Amino acid sequence: MFDREAGRMPVSRSTASGCTVQGVFRYEGISRDIFHMAKFSGHRSLADFLISSGLKRIPAMDKVSLWVPVPPDHFRLLQRGLSIPDRMAWRLSRLTDIPCHLDGEPPLPGSEQKSMPRHLRAQRYAGRWGNTLRNRAGKKVSGVVIIDDLVTTGETLSSFERSLVEQGATVLYAVALFDAPLRLEEEV
Repeated sequence: MFDREAGRMPVSRSTASGCTVQGVFRYEGISRDIFHMAKFSGHRSLADFLISSGLKRIPAMDKVSLWVPVPPDHFRLLQRGLSIPDRMAWRLSRLTDIPCHLDGEPPLPGSEQKSMPRHLRAQRYAGRWGNTLRNRAGKKVSGVVIIDDLVTTGETLSSFERSLVEQGATVLYAVALFDAPLRLEEEV
């Protein structure tokens, strides 16, 4: 029933920087409501449901060598463990055997994450864009796919993509659980 209500996948689009974004769900109706409950009310089971349903819709992955989620920009997400993009990248990694890069740190089990003091949890994400991808032995990382939960203007995604490219990565495209381009109405 959810698949019928969620409708077709949105058409892929390019951000201002030229990065191609493929959303897996339209940001409307029941899928939007479930996303809001998952993200803003902390319902992990709903987040996992959306991720599982969305994984079936991700385009061809033949050139992908690394999944990289956009780092969370709110510390409150850390109180509930991994952010939705982190969870997506981690699940994709397990499903495809393609590694994921969670801000330079491996994912922590929920119990270990909860046992860390707040300042240590925040420290894991303090670097933000600056040191997200470490090249080993100076080699370029090719085949990077950026993972995000919701893309509207694409500015955050473009900023993150520029940072990865500056660090030597080749970004193939971005996958967003929801692509919700802002609809700018022309003034009459």
